[in-house]
Amino acid sequence: MVGNVNNNNYENYYNSCIQKKQDTGGNKFLANMSSAATKVDQSDDTDRIGVTMINDGTNTMWGASARYAINSTEDNPIVQVSTNYGGESVVYNVNINEIDPRNASELEMFALGSYADDKGMGTSSSFGTYQTMKVFKMNAGINGDAEASAGLEDFLNEKMDWVSMCEKMMKNYFEAGVLKQYKDGMVLMDLFSKFPC
Repeated sequence: MVGNVNNNNYENYYNSCIQKKQDTGGNKFLANMSSAATKVDQSDDTDRIGVTMINDGTNTMWGASARYAINSTEDNPIVQVSTNYGGESVVYNVNINEIDPRNASELEMFALGSYADDKGMGTSSSFGTYQTMKVFKMNAGINGDAEASAGLEDFLNEKMDWVSMCEKMMKNYFEAGVLKQYKDGMVLMDLFSKFPC
């Protein structure tokens, strides 16, 4: 159940998920990259709208940033995600209108969260809407309803149903009296509803 989540709980959950992935060759949860995301050669020189960190599975964190691609428009927003993961620069364009929150990678949800924050549709949390999603996922993992991501491949390719996960966590938060997170869940569900599958 959701309660006070401490670092020991998270580390135990995270380490057990890493071990499962190593035991299965690391590919159990990988899928093909969504058509919403495309690898590009270099990042565009536009203002940053979001930042996050990607854990490589050894508790080393690598930065990732989001910005609008040069060819992004109001009707067809494209968020560019770049990272220096492992010392190598990689860049992806994510078409926001093609994201399906019922089957999306963390790459897609980071782009969506950054876009939502820029457009005033996000959770208004100090660290951004994507961080709120990550906390929901971490708590769902502690409850046995999600797997921890480890590394760039998981960030890019591991898909999950963020809508169902959010629904379950909202129920748990409400029952536990954690109303701030429950209200954040309502904002997330409203955001997800704008991108029907």
